[in-house]
Amino acid sequence: MRWTGALLILLAVTAYGMATGYGLLFRLSYVLAGVLLVAWVWSRLSIRGLEVELVEATRETEVGGWAEERLRVRNNTRVPKTWVEVQDQTDLPGHRGGNVVGLPRHEFRSWKLRTRCLRRGVFNLGPFTVTSGDPFGFFRYSRTIGVPHTLLVYPKTVPLGAASLGLMVLLFLWRRGLGGLGQEARVYLHLTRLAGWAGMGPQASQTPREFGASLAQMVPRAQGEIKLVVDGYAVATYGRRRGPAQRQALGEAWSRLRWSLLWRATLGRLGRQGR
Repeated sequence: MRWTGALLILLAVTAYGMATGYGLLFRLSYVLAGVLLVAWVWSRLSIRGLEVELVEATRETEVGGWAEERLRVRNNTRVPKTWVEVQDQTDLPGHRGGNVVGLPRHEFRSWKLRTRCLRRGVFNLGPFTVTSGDPFGFFRYSRTIGVPHTLLVYPKTVPLGAASLGLMVLLFLWRRGLGGLGQEARVYLHLTRLAGWAGMGPQASQTPREFGASLAQMVPRAQGEIKLVVDGYAVATYGRRRGPAQRQALGEAWSRLRWSLLWRATLGRLGRQGR
């Protein structure tokens, strides 16, 4: 600390003056002692009568948003404060809340802080550490003032656009009525839905095999996959069990078939809209 160096100089000047009897050194030691005493008293008075208030503060925000706070520091004494440093002892990541102000007697200073919230969670704004001292910088004293205020940072929210909403509706329609169905029935129902969206049936009077034959004529490259799906549905409907190999073959056939039908359904929708 600076006052220790001044004290060592004072002791050295006093000792040298006593050893030599030189009067000027005694006068210099008196001046140094007086300066240290005045600085100590001034520093003690500078830390008293201070009030720090969080006038405005954000209570809730989300990640990427701003936490705003307005601080006010007031001098409630008749002694002016040459400098007062205020530090916010917050645990909010990225917060920079320090400031140094001068305060005339019975006056206040205020300023606004903005911190971008980088992490979700519950954080505290405050309390505040106030530091002050004498004009010479010999002595510094600090004290903690105020109570913490809670800031709640939510995860970042993303608004749903028209495309996202349409995708959710499409997903709902795609999965509607599938609860409790076996693999064969689910695949067959998906097949009829995609074919219907593409304008390729099925007709109300068609049996599953008739629908499969009609669809195979319109999509000749997928005749084998269509026959496997329709036959699997027919066999499962009559209660016959299918082995793991047959189920795996059905899944592979459907994975190849659905993209072809989805592409035709998309082209069919676009073609009808362009007319």
